[in-house]
Amino acid sequence: MQGTVRLENEFTIGQIAERNDDLIEAVKNWDEVIVDMSELKRLDVAALQVLIAAKKECDKLGHSMIFLNSNIMTDMLLSTGTKL
Repeated sequence: MQGTVRLENEFTIGQIAERNDDLIEAVKNWDEVIVDMSELKRLDVAALQVLIAAKKECDKLGHSMIFLNSNIMTDMLLSTGTKL
């Protein structure tokens, strides 16, 4: 089963608590998790860590996670030297 989590406006340390539950449920319940970032304007390192942890959990469960329109995430990964 596939599902989409939409991240809009900001995903920063202030939104982690509310968005983390969505990501955890998505990872547990869907074989393919699509993270739509097309409306995301701001991402910080704390939120990036949450996304990386969710991706790793997907991999561990044999699920997949796809990041759509994730230029902001690509920029953050490059600036921090992080690889998925």
